Amino acid sequence: MTTLTEDDVLEQLDAQDNLLSFMATANDILLQAIKNFLPSLFVNNDEEIVEYAVKPLLAQSGPLDDIDVAIRLIYALGKMDKWLYADVIHFSQFYQYLREQREIPRFSDDITWDFMSNVNSITTNATLYNSLKSMKFADFAIYSEIRFCHHDQNRAGFSGNDDIKGINTVKISLQINGLMTDAWYDDDEVENVHKPLLRHLATLNAKTPERRTVIFLSAPPGTGKSTLTTFWEYLSRNDPELPTIQTLPMDGFHHYNRWLDEHELRAAKGAPETFNVEKLASNLRQLHEQNATWPQYDRQLHDPVENAIQVTAPVVIIEGNWLLYNAPSWRELRQYCDYSLFIRAPADVLRGRLIARKQAGGLSEEQAQIFFDRTDGPNVCRVLENSLPASLTLEMTAKGEYRLAQALPDEPQ
Repeated sequence: MTTLTEDDVLEQLDAQDNLLSFMATANDILLQAIKNFLPSLFVNNDEEIVEYAVKPLLAQSGPLDDIDVAIRLIYALGKMDKWLYADVIHFSQFYQYLREQREIPRFSDDITWDFMSNVNSITTNATLYNSLKSMKFADFAIYSEIRFCHHDQNRAGFSGNDDIKGINTVKISLQINGLMTDAWYDDDEVENVHKPLLRHLATLNAKTPERRTVIFLSAPPGTGKSTLTTFWEYLSRNDPELPTIQTLPMDGFHHYNRWLDEHELRAAKGAPETFNVEKLASNLRQLHEQNATWPQYDRQLHDPVENAIQVTAPVVIIEGNWLLYNAPSWRELRQYCDYSLFIRAPADVLRGRLIARKQAGGLSEEQAQIFFDRTDGPNVCRVLENSLPASLTLEMTAKGEYRLAQALPDEPQ
């Protein structure tokens, strides 16, 4: 296989006149670099293995003729650091997104800037990031030279050096709303935030082992509640000292669409007035019984499905936007919880995350911004400004990491 020089890479990239062709060319270059590297994972110059095993794997349309598959293999074998891995996956996802668009975004469009500013090897390099931020794609040739030289040098740096295995992160695949999602958590965050918090919840449960412990997790849209609580479930299943945790989402208590239509509230779906608070209170009362059920929101029907979840765990975390909402009926829900959590995050960070989420779901940038201004934005403000104090507050940073806003109480010995 041919090895491209840095000049070859820049020449090919600079010849492209639109974003899609630029990304397609970069994808081909990246895939070639990966294929050049992959044989070193399998063989030690054994011609027979190369001919009958490696070549079929790397052949066009073969199992490893796909960046997502190949890069996951390299990362799983500990031959790539987490930032470069996230960088390449992010690149691959953006390229796939571009291929699905009827109208190709331009180099100067905000979505291209969002892609660039979310690439880890840029955001972890303050000098490079600030120079690109001030440039704002004023000259894409300059950007391509800076970014892809740096990117190609990283690719050329793939090696079998065991020192690369120092990856201080936890990466797991979680099922979120029926879809498999890769999530990363820094070791320091896991050891100093998530595990201590879960141990604290375990202590609360141990005080009343005869009944189920009910935790409220309230937070504005965009704070990653579903992923976070699924990660907590994962930690509880893998730590024998922790009781099993079960997450129960609040969105199964949406009013049915027919009710929303009758009350002309379909467009406001997700706001507090579109939930059946009385039914939520009734189900919360039942949680202290041995055999309880919980409704689930069906994202294909766009309506709740009753009794879809069997509640079995000794500790349940109810997650939603409005559990601590300071308004009549909602305030009464606090009597059913043993402990409450709240996630606080900067509103501008949430705006960027929510718009990106809608774009990933197929909306154009303009459509995503309109949806945010009409629905998500007002909900973010209402949650941040009108929530009752929680037992404990977490803070989500601009990078999506979680921190304790205050120390956990000391546990009795």
